[in-house]
Amino acid sequence: MIESIQQFMSTVPEIIQVLVVAGVGAIPFLESHGASALGVIAGLPLAVAIIVAAIGNFICTGLLVVGAGKARGSFDQKRVSTPRQLKIKKLVDRFGVPGVGLIGQMVVPNQFTAPALVGLGASTTKVLIWQGIGIIVWAIVFGILASLGVAVLA
Repeated sequence: MIESIQQFMSTVPEIIQVLVVAGVGAIPFLESHGASALGVIAGLPLAVAIIVAAIGNFICTGLLVVGAGKARGSFDQKRVSTPRQLKIKKLVDRFGVPGVGLIGQMVVPNQFTAPALVGLGASTTKVLIWQGIGIIVWAIVFGILASLGVAVLA
């Protein structure tokens, strides 16, 4: 299966390969960790797969965070919380913004948690920094794991 993916990707121009990996990074639940693994499996160099996956994920998440920051002031604070918001609030209460930025991506996609953090009152800058760190860390971890897996299966 890996060989067929790599063979197919070798027929696609490199810029398209990079754009596909960046696009996958922007998809909730796949994010930087899934995109970096896909990039490695597709045959991109490890560093390129990690960087492109992280950039795609961060651009999407960053736009959502900035939008949430701009919208935060226009919503009524007495609104009833949804179950997803309550789950994120519980994570924030337990681990803080850094913990949610690093660990939260394994529980809820960062495209959901990051704007929710801002909606709960966290600093937009702090959320962007910690989400960025988390995105990079998980892209590196899954990129390396995929690289090791491809090496074992090859």
